[in-house]
Amino acid sequence: MAVGALWEVFEFAMDQTFGLQMQKPRLGDPSGLTDTMWDLAFDAIGAVIISIFGWWYMIRGQRSFIEDWIRKFIAYNRQLFRKKSPLRSPSAHHSEGSSRR
Repeated sequence: MAVGALWEVFEFAMDQTFGLQMQKPRLGDPSGLTDTMWDLAFDAIGAVIISIFGWWYMIRGQRSFIEDWIRKFIAYNRQLFRKKSPLRSPSAHHSEGSSRR
């Protein structure tokens, strides 16, 4: 909902600043308010659908498909996730060779 509302503010700003018609007149309403309300209504419907999926995921108590995908990706790409040796500190580097005086 918040992203949809921010988008509507963006549309309004573009219409006012650059004379665009991002908020289109609909159903006999020349102001674009009907376009904004339909957009926000569909944003709310999308939010409800995603919330239902989130609720369903939470009550299942299982790992998500995203978590499974990440684990498989790491397993197939071990070379990308090797533990690297620690970097030497600059002070250790200077103390190894001959010192300049």
